[in-house]
Amino acid sequence: MAKGYEKSISTGVGKCYYAIIDESGTYGNPKELGDIISFEITPSESTNTFWAGDRAVIVDSAIVVSGNLVVPALKNEVLCDLFGYKKSQDGGIIYDKKVARPNVALLLEQHNYNEVTDYITLYKVRMQLGGKTGNT
Repeated sequence: MAKGYEKSISTGVGKCYYAIIDESGTYGNPKELGDIISFEITPSESTNTFWAGDRAVIVDSAIVVSGNLVVPALKNEVLCDLFGYKKSQDGGIIYDKKVARPNVALLLEQHNYNEVTDYITLYKVRMQLGGKTGNT
């Protein structure tokens, strides 16, 4: 391997952190979401053409990114922050479908060959809880 490239090689991902984005578009201190089991994103382009008469007057193009992030377990605090759960009086949590999910900044640890940790940041993510799996 060439010497110049060995310092930039990624050897894996570590933990994922999240921060709620406020109305001004900024966020505070990130909180730990958990260790990353797997992470994938899929970008796609969506184009809409609006016609008036016999000609295109507006061409609207947007890039849409969807993805999956798998972590081992979610703490109650994370469920409340990201997925519309509320803490109950007895210490448990209950789902409230009226609560809007917030915009979130995700920060992913990337471990490099030279033992330096970089952070990949995704802004304005809206999380959706997929499925809960586990052994009983």
